[in-house]
Amino acid sequence: MIIVTGCSGFIGFHLSNELLNNNLSVLGIDNMISSGNVLQNWRLEQLKAKGINFLDVDITNKAELNKKIKETNFSGVISTVYHLAGLAGVRQSVLEPKNYYKNNIMGTINMLNIATEFSGESFVLASSSSVYGSQKKRIPFVENETSEIPQSPYAFSKLFAEKISRDYSNISSLNVSSLRFFTVYGPAGRVDMSILKFIHNIINDYPINVFGNGFQERDFTYVKDICDGIIKSSQIDGFEIFNLGSSKPYSVIKVLSTLKEIINKEPKIEYLPKHFADVDYTWANIDKAKSLLKWHPSTSLKDGLEKTVNWYKNNKNWISSIFEKIN
Repeated sequence: MIIVTGCSGFIGFHLSNELLNNNLSVLGIDNMISSGNVLQNWRLEQLKAKGINFLDVDITNKAELNKKIKETNFSGVISTVYHLAGLAGVRQSVLEPKNYYKNNIMGTINMLNIATEFSGESFVLASSSSVYGSQKKRIPFVENETSEIPQSPYAFSKLFAEKISRDYSNISSLNVSSLRFFTVYGPAGRVDMSILKFIHNIINDYPINVFGNGFQERDFTYVKDICDGIIKSSQIDGFEIFNLGSSKPYSVIKVLSTLKEIINKEPKIEYLPKHFADVDYTWANIDKAKSLLKWHPSTSLKDGLEKTVNWYKNNKNWISSIFEKIN
């Protein structure tokens, strides 16, 4: 059996969908405490229609987690735990550091315990490019060059989760891959991230807030490419860390100009001061993933943005209502 935590989240949804399409048995775990989260509910309904087994449980509650897994009458071994659950967002973590440490560190420890207790073979941890902090030279980030002092509680929680996962691989037979994702985007994405916000605001003639001068760069990576890398990483022995990114950074201004071309509408940009927790650029060195995973991203920025715009347009009526609530 395969476990996917955070299955109703953005990447978890796409990964679970991919696994189910390959006729694999998936136990999805997520905490549906936000029953009013329309997008999260939509993702989960799509997965239930494809046959996912779902547990509504908080991964920081170890006793309840064990109890609910045992109630599924599960027997045998867990082939892979894809641990994607946790709190995301650099800026929000500055406001709620305690919640980020609890969810991203304690939640990871609990899932590592579940994997070892149920004889799991591999454990794949969702980490983040945020662990690199702000690099002084504009060069691709390499796996062995993390920041000693991460710039946000979110980055620290991910870096600490990586260290704990390495320890588990040393004291057990569990194979662990820690994946540093670089600015993932795509259909059914997070509404608090830039791409879906940009699309919504351009289509509806709303102003777009750009923090800084707009020339800060991100290594935007399409979610299907990320899922391919996640699945391949479950076959790795021992402990490894991999960057998963497009390795082609684009500025915010470039993304907006590409969306302008796709949507055929001029964005209304309002410039605001740069947030202190934001880094100037992210850029993945993916040589290790290419070599060991035989993985490389195949979706161009324009193709990925076109697919995301089409998804938004096909779901505009209800997805717009989400943005109206949070604005």
